[in-house]
Amino acid sequence: MSERRPYSGPEKRKTVASAPGAHAWPVPGLYQGRLVTHGPLVAMRIRHEVTPDPWVAGNRQDRSWYWHGDINGVPDKYPRPIPTDRVWRIWHCRDLNPVTPERYEWLVKDREWARKNAPLSAEARPHKRVRPIMRDVEF
Repeated sequence: MSERRPYSGPEKRKTVASAPGAHAWPVPGLYQGRLVTHGPLVAMRIRHEVTPDPWVAGNRQDRSWYWHGDINGVPDKYPRPIPTDRVWRIWHCRDLNPVTPERYEWLVKDREWARKNAPLSAEARPHKRVRPIMRDVEF
């Protein structure tokens, strides 16, 4: 008789629970994900930190911690003590995976290069869906 594996074994629960979007509350870190279905991968960062003093550079304030969400290196305009809409958008986006700092920086620089040198490419417009029929065909 063959060995049977349960559908929801401890391995399966562990992988599902360790997925970024599986937690109810956002977890700060570096991620890559897609903003739209079939879109390019973009760099995303969720931060939960003390706000810096606007008058003195490098000085941290003694106030509540604020949530920040960066997409492609562009920071959240209005961080708040509760997670902002941008933080929730990052946390619940498609194909969210944690990445290394090197991969995060590469994704940000790749998008900057695409905006300057290839403005019609998918990487330059991550908010638009890429149609498979419109992609360049390599022979």
